[in-house]
Amino acid sequence: MARKKQEAQELLAPDPFMEKATSGMNWLEKNIKTVLIVLVVGLGAVVGAQVMMSEGDRDKSAVTMDLDEAVEAFGEATSLQTVLTSTAPEAQYRSAREKFTAFRKKYPNHPSAAIAAVYEGELARRLKKPAEAQALFDEYVAKTDKSAPLRFMALEGAGYAFEAENKLDEALARFDKLAEEQPFYKDYALKHKARVLMKKGDKAGAIAAYQALVEMDDPRQEPREGDTIEKTPLKSFAEEQLKTLK
Repeated sequence: MARKKQEAQELLAPDPFMEKATSGMNWLEKNIKTVLIVLVVGLGAVVGAQVMMSEGDRDKSAVTMDLDEAVEAFGEATSLQTVLTSTAPEAQYRSAREKFTAFRKKYPNHPSAAIAAVYEGELARRLKKPAEAQALFDEYVAKTDKSAPLRFMALEGAGYAFEAENKLDEALARFDKLAEEQPFYKDYALKHKARVLMKKGDKAGAIAAYQALVEMDDPRQEPREGDTIEKTPLKSFAEEQLKTLK
């Protein structure tokens, strides 16, 4: 039970997982711990938009139906209830992953195949297959430019995957790229970078990254005249980490 609670806390950490893929920016900033619950909805909206732009009506219907089925399985497998209560979530992860694998084989040249790779990459990561997850996330990165709506998720996922393989230099490269390409997500990229630097034994580098977090304004805030610019929501987390390192 303690392990499940720890895993749930990690999954519910304040990472705006779908911040750029959904339109509810302000809601997400205020309710950041619920963001995983809307993951499927956000990704589904992005997928649906690309399907509509890419196929005729009949093909759109087929692609959408097939992808909806896979997305529904993903949602069930990764729901908060599953995370907290399932004693064997891996079976659900595998079942959902099979649907995305089949989708990508059926529509290899469709733009949605790359998005499906992000879903499958997340499932592979949860199944503790980091090498496969990394390849899937990198597939999306290779097929998109930095304006792609799920690129931040793919870069972060690839960084996590390399970190799980203890390929720390590669993980740092992904997190640095994440910070460079996706400024709205720079604070979270720094959080990941600091963690990896500690694993590498670079305490000074980790301290510098956490200090930068403490001083950083919230990159997702769009200040209006008269508004007070708030600090990143990771400020208190970074301050706590600095206390343990100094």
